[in-house]
Amino acid sequence: MECFTKHDAMSFALCRAKQLPISEKYRKAIIRWIDTYLNPKLIECKIIGPDDSTEGSSIKQYAEKDLEITILFASRKDRQDSEIILFESQLLLLFNLILHDIEDKRAS
Repeated sequence: MECFTKHDAMSFALCRAKQLPISEKYRKAIIRWIDTYLNPKLIECKIIGPDDSTEGSSIKQYAEKDLEITILFASRKDRQDSEIILFESQLLLLFNLILHDIEDKRAS
């Protein structure tokens, strides 16, 4: 299955997470993170939800910390694979792009 043909960040990330040679426990944690932080509708709801104290910067901090927590589910073998480290970086980049897009739309 080719992930690069996916049109949105969430589909791409889910496809890649399913293809990576990682432990099931870590895969489930990564998929939970993707479902939470690469879903533009959820991010937008968190930004403009009933509790306006949540801003883009705090959501960004939560995303970063939650991704760090997913690492606790990784096996030693998972953590030594540079492809997985690169994938985690890509996840944060995708999140930041989605967040930036949402903030731009709100500003206009």
